[in-house]
Amino acid sequence: SNDIFKPLLDSGADGLIVQMVSQDKEVKELVKNLKYPPLGKRTYGVNRAQKYGFNFDNYTKKWNDQSILIAQIESS
Repeated sequence: SNDIFKPLLDSGADGLIVQMVSQDKEVKELVKNLKYPPLGKRTYGVNRAQKYGFNFDNYTKKWNDQSILIAQIESS
């Protein structure tokens, strides 16, 4: 859920490790919550992770290119 992940990402995490992922629709939703538009739907804020708004366009492009999602598939 975006409510859980957003504070972690806004604090400066480089990505997420998410347990108990079992369906492709869950992965797609995770990516949407992780990435900024146009790749995702992560909302904008002025936080530490976004360097408080300085050079914001460069930050979001770099984030979309380099952020990491590790989905732990724990079902068959």
